[in-house]
Amino acid sequence: MPDLSFLTDDARALEALLRILPMFAKALVILVAGFMLARLLARLARQTAERIGLSVLLDRTGLSEGLDRAQITRQPAEILASVVRRLVQFGAVMYSLDILGISLARDLLSAVFGFLPALISATVALVAGAMVAQFAGQVVQAGAASAGIDLHAQLGRLVRTLLMMITLIFAIRQLGAETAILESTFVNLLSLSIAGMALAFGLGARDVAADLLAGHYARLRFEPGDRITVDGVTGSLDGIGPLNAQISDAEGRVILPNRRLTGSAVRVHPG
Repeated sequence: MPDLSFLTDDARALEALLRILPMFAKALVILVAGFMLARLLARLARQTAERIGLSVLLDRTGLSEGLDRAQITRQPAEILASVVRRLVQFGAVMYSLDILGISLARDLLSAVFGFLPALISATVALVAGAMVAQFAGQVVQAGAASAGIDLHAQLGRLVRTLLMMITLIFAIRQLGAETAILESTFVNLLSLSIAGMALAFGLGARDVAADLLAGHYARLRFEPGDRITVDGVTGSLDGIGPLNAQISDAEGRVILPNRRLTGSAVRVHPG
């Protein structure tokens, strides 16, 4: 009898092919539908971002400056649309592979989409924190400027930077990352900054206090109208203020710190 075993093998191969074809067809449909849905959702995300003024929102939070420094020229709405499209396309590819029985795709898909809530939470925290930091920096800067503080811009920038660092640590924590080292570094930097500011303020306050005390003792020694010579400057003493003394000579007015009147040799000319 002729050997008909090859017919059995062909039948088995055909049966396996017929069993696989529906899965391929289903995976292909899911893939095509997913890519179409990705384009639709990306367009919707871009229109929504433009309608709510995402660019203006990022300008207010100061995040647009970071995009400019990173040389990212695309509009925020386009970036959001691109992220949405890639995520949906990735999900479609992974789901199609899962239909084909590739378990690795299922695990990867679960890990990615399980991470999305934390990513969204961190993004919301970052944007909200940036808005608060920007607003607080502007309030501090305006308040310092109205109080006559020369370093009002630097104070506003310092407050904004500190709040942004706190926001960044909180956002990283939302992602499930360990932030102990980052928090320790931030605390150390903050302590050094405060110590430096206190030292600078203390050194500056020392000079101010010295001028205040010197002004008190100088007013006991000298009278307005006295003709004096101090540190090579000769003229008529117009007056002694809280911090400075004013001397007028032939060339104009000379402003001296009060401590120069008590810490230097002063000649009083006879009137």
